[in-house]
This record gives sequence, C-alpha cells and structure tokens, in this order.
Amino acid sequence: FFNTLLVDQYAAASEKEWGTIIAVANTQDIDQLSDTLLGTYVSSHGRHKAFIALLESGVGSSRRDEFRNLNLQNIAKAIRTHSPHISAAIAKRVAVIVFYNMRTMMALTFDRNAAQAPGAVDELKESMRAYLRHRLNDVRG
Repeated sequence: FFNTLLVDQYAAASEKEWGTIIAVANTQDIDQLSDTLLGTYVSSHGRHKAFIALLESGVGSSRRDEFRNLNLQNIAKAIRTHSPHISAAIAKRVAVIVFYNMRTMMALTFDRNAAQAPGAVDELKESMRAYLRHRLNDVRG
C-alpha cells in the first residue's frame, strides 16, 4: 500500500526539481551539468527519506518503475536541452548510464554497507564528467 499523499508530495517536488535542472541545463558547461545530475538524488534524499525508503523496500514496484522511467525521461531532457544536437536515442542511452551513476553516488554517500574508499566520490564525479564530455562532444568549451 502506497501512501497517496507521500507519492503526490514526491511527484510534485520531483517535477519541480527536474524543471529547474532542465531550465538551466543549456547554461551549464558539461562538468556543471554532470555535477548537477550526480547531485540530484543526494540533494533530494534528505527531503524525501520516507518515500525513498518505501521505494527501495520493493513495495509498490509499479510506482517505482513509473518514477524510474520519469527520471530517465528527465535526464534525457536535460541532456538534450544542454546538447540539442544529440539524438533522442543517444540521449536515452546516455540517460541510463547517468541514472546508474546517480544511484552509485547515492550508495557512496548514504549506504553504510557500500564499498568505501577515500576519494571514491571524486573519482565517480571525474569519470561521469569525462563520459559526458565524450558523449556530448561539447563544442562550447
């Protein structure tokens, strides 16, 4: 059983957060976009702990899939807003990689059982930046 109020609150907050990210994506360089995307789940974690815990518990898997798909669509929109020359198909593939990197960032930040190493977060940030630079071929410098 999913608490409808909790779902509605998360959906509204998520829509607002993604709207902000997408609105500024074309003003950011690739490294800024990368950092913004990687930090999205981390920054929203504190505001949505109860909902995230519910999603991660496996309860309401259809809703979890719905939010996962919305997140993938929004990541792809941010990528295409930043780099309109990227096709929708490529943006979708890149979005999947970004999504899983965002989840990895969450694990490195909050999961006490995740493998930890000094500097791992910085390594993830740098690898994500390099990946997006390569895939988006930023001509803006």
